[in-house]
Amino acid sequence: MHQFKVDSAMSEIRGAAQQIQGAQAVSLDSQQQQEVRDAREQRAERRAEQQAEAAEQRETSADERREARAAQAEGQQASREVRADQAQEAQREEAAENQQRTPAENRQEGRGEAVDTLA
Repeated sequence: MHQFKVDSAMSEIRGAAQQIQGAQAVSLDSQQQQEVRDAREQRAERRAEQQAEAAEQRETSADERREARAAQAEGQQASREVRADQAQEAQREEAAENQQRTPAENRQEGRGEAVDTLA
């Protein structure tokens, strides 16, 4: 009977050990699953951050292009204004020169109404 008790106790010990191992395996599986979930969440967070950074870069790039186009348009407008001012100044100078010329000078340049050919 003593052997039976020993065998029974050993059987109980083996059963308890198996239960402990099973619990450890479940705990390990649960831990691994949690690690997988954590890794998945980290990847999703990194992806979201990368997408946000890419969107911000696109927006910044679009803003820079708009600013460059606006600066170019301003430069072109300024050039047109300078050319218009120069043309007006040239016309004023020419008008002033024309007013200072004598009728004889105008006739010599072919600007008079009649050219005196009798000499």
